[in-house]
Amino acid sequence: MVWKLARRGIRAEFILFDNRYASKENLALFECLGLYRVSRTKENAKVYFQEQRLSVKEVGAQIKRANYHYYPAVGARVRSFEVKLVNRLVKLTVIKDDTAPETGRTKYLITNALRLSNLEHLLWYRRRVVEVLFRDARAVSGFE
Repeated sequence: MVWKLARRGIRAEFILFDNRYASKENLALFECLGLYRVSRTKENAKVYFQEQRLSVKEVGAQIKRANYHYYPAVGARVRSFEVKLVNRLVKLTVIKDDTAPETGRTKYLITNALRLSNLEHLLWYRRRVVEVLFRDARAVSGFE
């Protein structure tokens, strides 16, 4: 669908998605189209951080929770790290104590938009309207 939209001249700067859409093929397509991507990743996803191959969970554990920046406006503690994923420099943003849906869980976000601040990265991820709509519809209909 992204390819079809691009072929029709519909341009975007960012693409937002959850980890199930982060296949190597999709990431290559998004890069080819020049899209900045903001996505969630699983806690066991492997990246290179300080010359070590670690899971994103292990990277997030490198810094004490108290040293994460707390943003009262969004109700979360956030810290970012520059890591390598598939030989590309990306920003890993770890979110703790998030008061948004999925409360209490630590979230791991990845973006190739290195210029994004911690807060901007979180806010872009929260803009995933379609996925949020589907989640809410399942909850209302009892299909969760």
